[in-house]
Amino acid sequence: MFLLVGGFLVSLPKSAKATGASLYLSPTSGSFVADSTFDVSILVNTGGAPINAVSADLTFPTNQLQIVGPESSSSFISVWIAQPTFSNSEGKINLSGGLPTPGVNTSAGNVLTIHFRAKSPGQAKIHFQDSSKVLANDGNGTNILSSTNDASFNITAKPPAGPTISSATHPDQNSWYNNKLPQFSWESPGAKAISYAYDKNPSTEPDTTAEQFTAAFSAAADSDGVWYLHLRVQANGVWGGTSHYKTQIDVTSPAKFTPLIEPARVTVSQRPVVSFQTTDAASGVDHYEIKVESLGNSQTNAGFFTEQQSPYILPVLQAGEYRVSVRAYDKAGNLSEGSANISIVGTGTTQLMHNIWFLLGIAIVILAIITLIIWWIIRRRRRKNLMEPAASQSNYI
Repeated sequence: MFLLVGGFLVSLPKSAKATGASLYLSPTSGSFVADSTFDVSILVNTGGAPINAVSADLTFPTNQLQIVGPESSSSFISVWIAQPTFSNSEGKINLSGGLPTPGVNTSAGNVLTIHFRAKSPGQAKIHFQDSSKVLANDGNGTNILSSTNDASFNITAKPPAGPTISSATHPDQNSWYNNKLPQFSWESPGAKAISYAYDKNPSTEPDTTAEQFTAAFSAAADSDGVWYLHLRVQANGVWGGTSHYKTQIDVTSPAKFTPLIEPARVTVSQRPVVSFQTTDAASGVDHYEIKVESLGNSQTNAGFFTEQQSPYILPVLQAGEYRVSVRAYDKAGNLSEGSANISIVGTGTTQLMHNIWFLLGIAIVILAIITLIIWWIIRRRRRKNLMEPAASQSNYI
């Protein structure tokens, strides 16, 4: 049998087998997850003697491995006698190639790199067949392959994806809720154990301490803010990815406040202006609602809240006493209420009568003052008149 290498024939005697060269795989072992890819290189150790041809035939389990493709860019082979071919259905790869004289002398010459894809869990052994050869550059094509080193890889199951989490109490992860006891449930077929954490860190990874599997969980938030459930499950002995579920919790009402009435709480204006403002530490203020109720007329005492913005001009109010109530709602639905009373004095005819009585009162006061002044003047003149005759008699004597 002859091989054509670099334009010349190399004899391949069947029985002539010297010692020294070896074919081996790198890496020889490892663990890979199903659906991942990895590389295995075919290497040659010439044993200190130059070689000019390599022929390699390998087998692999088709259930566990699949060849994606060979890669020869880093190979020392310059002439391929038989281009690398493979069959994923039969689990085989074959190649033959060499290089001209003087050949190569190496302890780790790269013959070919093979890209594998891990398919399913199990032990995958890549094996050199006895037909593999390493030919010396001795003019006779002596097969000096003395040993081969196979490789064995552990293919593990693909980790399950993070479970799909939902919450009946906090269904929208972007909304705020005034419930600090959220309930969760999830779907994870085949899961046997779980590991979870509930905290304010969005990227926490639960540890691998297995807890009894359950498909539901109730957490407790001890303060307002944004909380996260971190959950991973174990299936087929493998821990899956972590799923994160956000809950926004606010059980505290907005800060207390008192509405401001302008121009004053007692006023003749029939349309006072109400101003209001407060804060909410967790979710923030969402909106305000106002109700105006009469305190003196039972028939109009009933009112209802309507959403308004500050400042708010009240509707026309008749003379009387009123209470203005303002409610502040945060984004979780908590509310805080403030109120202020208003006294509307005199509108229409009532105001006119009030003005008349006011002016009449002023007139009475002025008349009284004038009367006192006149009385004081008259009294002074009388005293003066009484004193003048006495003074005349004294001068005469």
